[in-house]
Amino acid sequence: MASWEEGGGSKGYGPDPKEKAKSETRDWLNNVVGDLESQIDNFKPEVEGLSVKKGKTRLPPRLTHLKTSIARHKAHILKLELILRLLDNDELSPEQVNDVKDFLEDYVERNQDDFDEFGDVDELFAIRKGGSLRRFCFTWSF
Repeated sequence: MASWEEGGGSKGYGPDPKEKAKSETRDWLNNVVGDLESQIDNFKPEVEGLSVKKGKTRLPPRLTHLKTSIARHKAHILKLELILRLLDNDELSPEQVNDVKDFLEDYVERNQDDFDEFGDVDELFAIRKGGSLRRFCFTWSF
């Protein structure tokens, strides 16, 4: 009979490493979605306070900025939810999602400081056929 070391140690015991990586990536994506939803919730009272009074036609710049931020966050959330579904259906691997982790964390942290840098959500999440997931480009085959 083979010894413990020769037999692969704990092979077959504990969680599957692929499922563990998938679960951790799923949790991280859900946290990013939660962070963006929290930012939206924080913007709403200010939006209500800045809402245009009857008779005024021009929006205050801050109100325009906040409404744009909310729309952009909602677009990111939709893309992240799509990524979650693709991850759950094994159409994306955790490694592919992790390729853009730094970018997404940067967006969550700095989206108000460097507003223009993160302007085009569709460009950031452009769908192209190919082999891997990269910053600004989520790729998969249909």
